[in-house]
Amino acid sequence: MIEPNALFKFRASAERNVRSVLHLMRLGEVPTTPEPASGAFLEWRAIDQLGNPKIDEQHRALVNLINRFHTVLVIQRDRSTANEIFSHFIHTVRNHFNYEESVLIDQRCPGYQAHFDQHSHAIAEVQDLYRQFKGGTLSASVLLVCLRNWMIEHTRTSDRRYAGWMNTHSVGRG
Repeated sequence: MIEPNALFKFRASAERNVRSVLHLMRLGEVPTTPEPASGAFLEWRAIDQLGNPKIDEQHRALVNLINRFHTVLVIQRDRSTANEIFSHFIHTVRNHFNYEESVLIDQRCPGYQAHFDQHSHAIAEVQDLYRQFKGGTLSASVLLVCLRNWMIEHTRTSDRRYAGWMNTHSVGRG
């Protein structure tokens, strides 16, 4: 069952992440992004799999794009390529959301509209964070932490609510 205020919880969570990182920066501490055991900025784990092969593949592609964005932005410091990757990331997120929404509609999943609203809000939030980054009011570290946290929230919480439904209905699998 979808919580009626799930959309507001996502925004509140994103705002808490930004506030906590900004607080550390005011204290003179640089926010760090601990590396997973694999060495990647964001690691794809078994817990992230939802059981729908196409959605799992799309989620892995998004994780790979976030990792590539991290590498290009933080390690290589190539803003031009980072802009291209981020543009591709937004395009990939939109395509993923469109696919996910079509599966939920095809399967007549209860509460799908709330999930669609989360998708719309997520696109707006991610674009706004990137706008702030490009405008110089948000650091690369904060942007990356927010993207990583969003991806984890999307796969492990938001989509997990629908995984059982999707896995017990045959439409949209594979």
